[in-house]
Amino acid sequence: MIYLLDTNAVIAIMAGDEGLLGLLKRHAPKDFALSAIVVHELYYGAEKSQRRAQNLARIEALQFAVLEFDRDDARHAGEIRAGLATLGTPIGPYDALIGGQARARNLTLITRNMREFERISGNLSASRVSSTKRGNGLTRKAPPSCPSAASPRRRARHGW
Repeated sequence: MIYLLDTNAVIAIMAGDEGLLGLLKRHAPKDFALSAIVVHELYYGAEKSQRRAQNLARIEALQFAVLEFDRDDARHAGEIRAGLATLGTPIGPYDALIGGQARARNLTLITRNMREFERISGNLSASRVSSTKRGNGLTRKAPPSCPSAASPRRRARHGW
């Protein structure tokens, strides 16, 4: 397993996003997983939706492995949430849990919400997915703990 899919990435896959579908086609199914937290968010959204039955069926049809949330995941999530709160840049609780799980397991998080996840320090590797017909639809972003991999402009903007 290499990739952990964020909730917005799964929603984009279900909507037929070409960039993400291309990424899925280039890798083995076993390379992708969902956090149990993501599955919770998907069910919550389906339960609130006007097309409840249709959306629940789409979630049930997903064939990604589901990773249970364990103590090590919780420790990383707690560190992330407390660290960002201390800096005055809090992160949403579910994003802290998902980011903590990805970091604890050394998985690349596939998301469309880089603004939230790029602030996480440590070994979290996150990738932004773009909706494009060209390229692979995946743009790698270095985590803040690896400033040398960021562009000079970005390093200057963030004081790295």
